[in-house]
Amino acid sequence: MGALLPCNVVVRRKSSADYTTVEAIDPQTMVQLSSTPAVRDVADDAGTRLREALRALAAG
Repeated sequence: MGALLPCNVVVRRKSSADYTTVEAIDPQTMVQLSSTPAVRDVADDAGTRLREALRALAAG
């Protein structure tokens, strides 16, 4: 669990590209691996923070 939460993010760019791709796994997918309420809380918080970070990156 600790390796999967709060998130996994991939940043990639081809040498010929003029843009960078940033991808993140939705932390809610990890909630299915545990019935512990604390895991859901961490996944909720991580998801909120990831969405905010991705929006900020997209806005430049």
